[in-house]
Amino acid sequence: MIQFEKLRLHGFKSFVDKTELEIGPGLTGIVGPNGCGKSNLVEALRWSMGENSSKRMRGSSGSMEDVIFNGTENRPSRNMAEVSVLLSNADKSAPAPYNNADEIEIVRKIEKDHGSGYRINGKPARARDVQIFYADILAGANSPFLVSQGRVAQLIQAKPSDRRQVLEDAAGISGLHARRHEAELRLRATDNNLKRLEDLLGSMETRLQALKKQARQATRYRNLSAQIRQLELMISAVEWRTAHEKLQEVERTFGEAESLVGERMIVVNQLTKTQGTQAQDLPDLRQKDAELGAALQTQNLALQRLEDEAARLSQQLDETKAQLTQAQTDRTHEKGTLAENTQILERLATEESALQENAEKEDETLQAQEELKEELQSKVKVLEAEYTDMMAQVTEQRIKKENLEKQIEADTRRNEELDERIKTLKAELADKRSESSAEQEITALRANIEVLEKEIHTQREQLEKIATDKNALSATLETAREALKEKDQKREKISAEIEALQSLMDGGDEESYKQLVDDIKAESGFEAALSRALSDALSASTDDSAPVRWLSRDIKNIDLPPLPAKAQALEPHVKAPAALKMALSQIGVVENEDEGNALFKELKAGQALVSKDGTYWRWDGLHITASAPDRHAIQ
Repeated sequence: MIQFEKLRLHGFKSFVDKTELEIGPGLTGIVGPNGCGKSNLVEALRWSMGENSSKRMRGSSGSMEDVIFNGTENRPSRNMAEVSVLLSNADKSAPAPYNNADEIEIVRKIEKDHGSGYRINGKPARARDVQIFYADILAGANSPFLVSQGRVAQLIQAKPSDRRQVLEDAAGISGLHARRHEAELRLRATDNNLKRLEDLLGSMETRLQALKKQARQATRYRNLSAQIRQLELMISAVEWRTAHEKLQEVERTFGEAESLVGERMIVVNQLTKTQGTQAQDLPDLRQKDAELGAALQTQNLALQRLEDEAARLSQQLDETKAQLTQAQTDRTHEKGTLAENTQILERLATEESALQENAEKEDETLQAQEELKEELQSKVKVLEAEYTDMMAQVTEQRIKKENLEKQIEADTRRNEELDERIKTLKAELADKRSESSAEQEITALRANIEVLEKEIHTQREQLEKIATDKNALSATLETAREALKEKDQKREKISAEIEALQSLMDGGDEESYKQLVDDIKAESGFEAALSRALSDALSASTDDSAPVRWLSRDIKNIDLPPLPAKAQALEPHVKAPAALKMALSQIGVVENEDEGNALFKELKAGQALVSKDGTYWRWDGLHITASAPDRHAIQ
């Protein structure tokens, strides 16, 4: 059995110096007067065994630092206290971890503001290890083998539970209880850690699902971005090629015009030289005749220019007619494209019905919608390109129209100048007739004047024809503008369809609920009215778990205001769930926009009007025209 051999104290309470007490075999007694420190030895022994209550150590401030020597008038206080117990293990009865040593030394040391620590045979140890060690050898700070002042009275007056602890200590099982208590603490800590781990796993699963969803969205975004970049590069290449071709054509036209100007200038120079030579060779007597001849030559050149200008205008008119023919051909092509788009939209409606019937094949349906969206996007790009070409043609025709108007003004001025010139020639002719007897020359001049008058008359007829063609060209421009406006509206409708498909595809990853639009069927001709009247409410659901849903109400006991007399309710023309009955009964259908404007002022609170083409009026003043985009429209 383990024996206590020595008790060493240093700075513990009244033992300021190092003190060593030998405990021999048998009974060891300590005798001294009151206040000499006999109780401090027992408390030092208990403190080294792991006592943690300063109250039981008779501390005054409630801190374990009260066991450190506090000083006297003659001696200063200490900063630390240390108690060491030396045990003999000669019979090798110590607990297994310490049974190899013949002696076991247990030391407890405390420092101010640093706490206390334990060492067993010079190695650091926990307070729990020291307490279990003493419990295994039937000792300890609270063991009944340590009897202090008043302890006997406490044992006599102890409760059954306290007596049970005394019996367990005497039986030597207190160490088992200590180990069981420590094991229970560890098990509870492990259980708490497991619960915390389950919570962490749950949160990590949620984050994993969110990250997977984000990864799918990022992949889709990357693919779409790559496709968009590729299409933009293709569009830029086509635009560059078109601009390059136009530049080459302009350069070729400019070169032809420049060469023509050079040729004309050479002819003018030659004529000028010829005229100068002839003027030098003519005698002085025919000076006036030469002047008349030069005047006639000038008129001939002017007439030649007029003929050239008329030919050029005729050529421009032919080109304009050809462009108008091309515009009509483009219009016919656009009508064909519009018919194809209508067929595509009808096919969309058919595919949407197939999607509703085959809800279990969502992946295949999503792929079909993506392909359809790409096809619609390509159609929209084609329409946009055609729209841009049409706008360029309209601009070019407008410029040509302005040029024609300017040319007409210039020709008018030239005709006026010719009239003035003819009057001058007639006056000169009269003067010549009075001054000269050359009847042949006068006759020739008169014939030339008549020819000039005929050519002027012809030129005026051509100008009137050009003016008529200009008016026809203006009418064609107006027709082209109307066609462009219709194409713009069609393009907006197709864009709305694409946005609707995009919203359907974007919602494919979320938790899906059956939309109300799947259970609604409108009569032919009322689809646009239904879509405009309910708008985003068609995307709601009747499912009780849906975030946006319609709630059913019994409208028998609700006094609803009547619609205007000339408006018929939308409800009879739409087959819909009962939840929409109240909303449809307060929506009136009118024939046209004029009738809606007339009945708008008669609407009561909560009522609305809608025409079959999609024009909308609400009681609070909201008005939406038929040309406004509607992404829920069913074509």
